[in-house]
Amino acid sequence: MRRPSVAMSQPMMPDGQDVRAYSYTSGLSRIDWAWEFLRRNPEFQATMATFSKHVTSKAIAPNVTLYRLAREAPSLKDWGLLFRGIAL
Repeated sequence: MRRPSVAMSQPMMPDGQDVRAYSYTSGLSRIDWAWEFLRRNPEFQATMATFSKHVTSKAIAPNVTLYRLAREAPSLKDWGLLFRGIAL
């Protein structure tokens, strides 16, 4: 299942008044549910806003983007985010 990205300025959230907006939740795994809660957390959103300032990107081919993380980027391990087996 493809997860929506965290928008740095305004998180993408379904319309809470529209039941159909949540139909996708019937098939969510535990990890997917965790992501749904995490991306709505204001503290996580603030951390990601800071973190995103340390990420650069470069298109290297059609539909292929290389992302680089600066060494001084804040840690995301407090949020349980792991990349390539390394807690950021």
